[in-house]
Amino acid sequence: MSNSHTIGHLAPRNQPEEIESRGATAAEVDSRVAMAEWNAEQLIDLFAGKRPPRLVNPQAWETFAARFETAFGFWPDAS
Repeated sequence: MSNSHTIGHLAPRNQPEEIESRGATAAEVDSRVAMAEWNAEQLIDLFAGKRPPRLVNPQAWETFAARFETAFGFWPDAS
């Protein structure tokens, strides 16, 4: 099976009508799977009322925690 895609009418004159597009490598797939698992674990912890360990903006935690309490009825654990 080829990863080539024919674009015919879009090819410049005197150029091949096929442009190679590579598929994802095993390392890229592994990386994407790891990132998806990492994000899922953070969401699971967050909705269990735990503070995620890798916050992008830790200064926003207090504001988020107040909103969380309004939505879910309890203040999330800050540890």
